[in-house]
Amino acid sequence: MAVVTTLFAGIQAQLLSGIPPEPLPTPSPPVIPTLLLVSYGGLSVNVGAALSAMVFINIVGEAQ
Repeated sequence: MAVVTTLFAGIQAQLLSGIPPEPLPTPSPPVIPTLLLVSYGGLSVNVGAALSAMVFINIVGEAQ
């Protein structure tokens, strides 16, 4: 589980680099800030899931 969420986080981080920077020559449509918010939210959820899976694996490994 930790490997899968880490891969998802890596893919999302690479996809974030394709979003144009904030100061656009024309007024940016409202979809760009929404896309950034959802992307960073998903990235933080995936990183949190990877960390919690690693902690869970550590706890289960110590119990045996």
